[in-house]
Amino acid sequence: KKKKKRKKEKARMQCQLCSERFDLGRHCPRLLGCGHTFCTCCLGKLASAPSQARDDDKQARRAAVVCPTCRQPTRTADPYDVRALAKNFTLLDMLEMAPDEPPAAAAALSADSSVECDVCDEADKPHPATHRCLDCDEAFCSATAKVHTRSKISRLHNVVPLAELRANPRLAQVSVLCRDHNEPHKFFDETCHRPICHSCIVLDHVGHKCQTLEAAVQQAEQTVAALLERAQCRAAALQEAVQRVQAVQLRLTTNYEAAAQEIDAACKRVHTAVEQREKELLGDLDSKYKVRSFALREQSETLTTLHECVVRAAERANCQGPPAHVLQVCADLTTTLDALQHSQPSLTPLCGPQMELAWDQTLLMQHIVNVGLVRDCSDLAQECTAQGGGIALCPVTGRVTFIVTGPESDDIDWQPENLTVQAETADGQPVELFGLQIQREIQPQEPAKPHLLVQYSLPASLPLSGTVQLSVMMLGCHIRNSPFTVMCRPRRVGTTDVMAGDRVSRGPDWKWGNQDGDPPGLGTVLGFDDDDWARVKWDTGNEYQYRVGRDQKNDLLVVEESTHLDFAMVVQDCTVGGLGTRVWRSDSPVQFAVACRTKMATMLAEFLTVQAVDAAGTPVALVDVQVSKKTERQLLVSYCAPGTLPPDAVLQLSVTALNFHVRDSPFTVTPAKGRTGTTEALPGDRVKRGPDWEWDNQDGDPPGLGTVQGAGGTEGWMKVLWDNGNSNSYRVGADDKYDLIVVEVSAAGKMKKKFLLSGGKKKFLGFF
Repeated sequence: KKKKKRKKEKARMQCQLCSERFDLGRHCPRLLGCGHTFCTCCLGKLASAPSQARDDDKQARRAAVVCPTCRQPTRTADPYDVRALAKNFTLLDMLEMAPDEPPAAAAALSADSSVECDVCDEADKPHPATHRCLDCDEAFCSATAKVHTRSKISRLHNVVPLAELRANPRLAQVSVLCRDHNEPHKFFDETCHRPICHSCIVLDHVGHKCQTLEAAVQQAEQTVAALLERAQCRAAALQEAVQRVQAVQLRLTTNYEAAAQEIDAACKRVHTAVEQREKELLGDLDSKYKVRSFALREQSETLTTLHECVVRAAERANCQGPPAHVLQVCADLTTTLDALQHSQPSLTPLCGPQMELAWDQTLLMQHIVNVGLVRDCSDLAQECTAQGGGIALCPVTGRVTFIVTGPESDDIDWQPENLTVQAETADGQPVELFGLQIQREIQPQEPAKPHLLVQYSLPASLPLSGTVQLSVMMLGCHIRNSPFTVMCRPRRVGTTDVMAGDRVSRGPDWKWGNQDGDPPGLGTVLGFDDDDWARVKWDTGNEYQYRVGRDQKNDLLVVEESTHLDFAMVVQDCTVGGLGTRVWRSDSPVQFAVACRTKMATMLAEFLTVQAVDAAGTPVALVDVQVSKKTERQLLVSYCAPGTLPPDAVLQLSVTALNFHVRDSPFTVTPAKGRTGTTEALPGDRVKRGPDWEWDNQDGDPPGLGTVQGAGGTEGWMKVLWDNGNSNSYRVGADDKYDLIVVEVSAAGKMKKKFLLSGGKKKFLGFF
């Protein structure tokens, strides 16, 4: 009877449609006009469901919610907003007074709880429950569970043994039936990431992207398999990392114990020395005290004796007696005074009472307080730096080097075994470094500093356009800026992609006779005097310039790549040009080009970044920054300034790759719209005839528009291609004359070579 009463009370606190316990949220109890109570969630579904009323009743029920029990409509101002219905405050008060009951499934998880079968509980001897249906939220004995799983209505229900449910409580969250509609799950909603039934698609998940449950499970299994494989690889890497951490922990404990013993021994030695010094000072003090005390005691005794003699002589001089006695007293007194006169004893103390310790106690305490220093190896490692191409760029299967330098300190033992070099991919997979060598050398400059030379190669299995994280650690701690991002690239041996430091031979377009020797020999690339000309010093001693892309000709072939290639040099040799390095626009993108001396545009495109700050140094977020490869040696960059910038803002534009600036970066860019209507024509601008025009109808009749193509050959002239097909050069400052007016500012400037004419020779300056 008590159990039936509890069931009735529980049913009264639940919605009759969804069986969910009433609360103050989605399942808040609301009263219909007929007096029945349902939760807000179910009433909302009833209001949004299509009406089954007859045509003549539809108009009357259009603004009403039909009670699912008695079919009586309840009118509302908005049939789709049931929150206007009154709350059942009586039921809410009962909810507040009633104690919170845990879900039956949660109660079943307790190992100490005694659960009875919810179906055969009316019998005289209720059977203990052995299973629980997670869909019906009821407990069954073994016989009832067997019937429940065989029933046509409930054979798809998820019936779980209580022992298994207690062992894995998360099973209580799994159900094969939809909790909203009590229908089997048939689909998977990719938008909400949950299984749903047929009714969910129609009522609650309209427009969501769904797929069949079988397809979702198959896809999930594939994802789990891939994740499991990654997890296993990651677990192996983590296991190795744990072993390394434990090894470092062991070394840390050993070093701690050794340092503690050393501190104890050092303090004991200091304490022994202080005690010894204390004994020496006390002995010296005692010796000096005894000498001075003896001298003062002797002086005191002598003066006391003389004082007594004088007193006695004075007493005898005052006595009366016969003349002979008086004469004898006078003679004795004279003798005594003469003796005192001749002895002349010192009447002042032979030594003073001052005795003190002469030392600088403040200095001594400073030395004691500051004696010793416990240094952290990570602090020492942060004083070490790495330089060279091996920390930025590495050809796959090629060999590169870099050096690690640091301070000359007794705390750092510059031995190769104290330096550790490791590599891993971007997703944390370890990378084996081939041919890793670490050698100790002394730099030739003054003052000489110790450094370690590191050489390594990357395996051929790495992707040619990927990166690896190179960790360089001294005494188990990362050095400054470690780990480093190293770009992988294909080897250049046998190609015409020449870089500084490469060993080269004559190439496919060689036409320079025996400048490389007879027979032809090898040389070293010293640098680039022009973008298309490389300077080479041959082993014979000759030094000349050769074409590396000039007029699509290549005179050199790479025989051996430089192992000391510095990526900073590669980036800093890049030149930029175009409107985007001079002006900015917020209504449309502006562009500029980045030119490389070598064929590295593909790799630079991955790492090139464009950042801007205003005049106060505050970062400005550029919009729609895009970097694309135009050629093997050229990138095209476009960006747009944010619309919130002041119209007269001046920006500093930084173009970098792996924190290295390209040549002349950062650039000062000004608002582009400021040139419209002025005579400040630049390549790519649309122009018309200006105030000093004197060239008849070269721009057409009537006068038309043209596009600035570039420099006109001499300073102060620009070449313009008019829409009528004519092309000529016009003054833009020459002789203080301006033949052009800007009509439309270009969004991009073409990449043009810029030269300086000096002494009849043409010197390459870069691109604009």
